Amino acid sequence: MTAPPMRLLLIAGCLALAGVAPLRSAPGPSGSSPVLERTLKDGLLYFRLHSVPGDLPAAAAVQKHPCILDLRYAQAATGATTVLAGWLKFHASTHEPVFALVNEGTAPAVLAGLGHRNSVPGLLIIGVAGQPFAPDITVEQSPDDERRAYRALETGTSIAALTTDHPNKQRNDEASLARDREADAGADGEDDSDQPPAVKPPSPPIDAALQMALDLHRGLSALHGR
Repeated sequence: MTAPPMRLLLIAGCLALAGVAPLRSAPGPSGSSPVLERTLKDGLLYFRLHSVPGDLPAAAAVQKHPCILDLRYAQAATGATTVLAGWLKFHASTHEPVFALVNEGTAPAVLAGLGHRNSVPGLLIIGVAGQPFAPDITVEQSPDDERRAYRALETGTSIAALTTDHPNKQRNDEASLARDREADAGADGEDDSDQPPAVKPPSPPIDAALQMALDLHRGLSALHGR
């Protein structure tokens, strides 16, 4: 089945913005967590769904905003396929797109709800390259790093920290540690080199799929003059 022209234009525009090409389930984090909702820049809403259809946001919560549906590791309850497909047809449009994030841990019945994407011009599916389900736009990231980034949001890490790369961070951290050692040595005139420096936990990786959704939203907003 050939995708409608509006959907083709939306995908083509996003691919041009992202500089990527389209490409054609691992167990997710254990335990149940509350639904995560965030209001981001330019009216973009973020919803993390652990179960479909129960966690789908109500119409009043979306209010014709563009949104990200994080369906990674989402489980399926009765009616998941039909209800999700209907929700997307009602809420997704080319001016208020829905960016759906999926991975190998997304339940097959949830993926099936995305299967009629050609009838939903405003739906864009983003996922890591190499998974069986073919997203519209792919990103490069290992399953382990994706899982770590996904979990980090639920343990208090901000979306900004997970979607903003700091290439000079390691160099700055090393310089900061050197200054701290010098300050400690200057305090008593001796260098306590026999005591190991404090080890900070590693920062979580950038969430590549979420970063792509934010980048595409910014690009589409600029194209639409918003």
